[in-house]
Amino acid sequence: MRLVQEAPRRTFPFDARAEVTPENSRTVSTRVRELSLHGCFLEFSTALPTETRVFVKIVTESEFFEAKGSVIYSRPNVGFGLAFLEVEPRFLDVLEKWLRSAQEKIESGYNENPIEGLNEKE
Repeated sequence: MRLVQEAPRRTFPFDARAEVTPENSRTVSTRVRELSLHGCFLEFSTALPTETRVFVKIVTESEFFEAKGSVIYSRPNVGFGLAFLEVEPRFLDVLEKWLRSAQEKIESGYNENPIEGLNEKE
């Protein structure tokens, strides 16, 4: 299988609670550490095989995002990279809002966690 990169990917630091349900397994609570339009990196102590299908729910104080995805790489005792496969339009809107906010913070010179403020209630 050959992956074609249509546009430059931009990954942003992200810190939010997540629930991951690998296929044929139980749901595990974890943390998201990076986020992009195409996927995310999740802390996960157990190595998951590449191409494992999972369902992920990412939660901030005011919004949540859900998607079906596939593990694209795994770092034992650290976590795994997840490619989003199926994202409903309403969740795509949430994801795009988070990424726009991160982009704006980075462009304004903010270099801590650009999505940190999204965890605060407005």
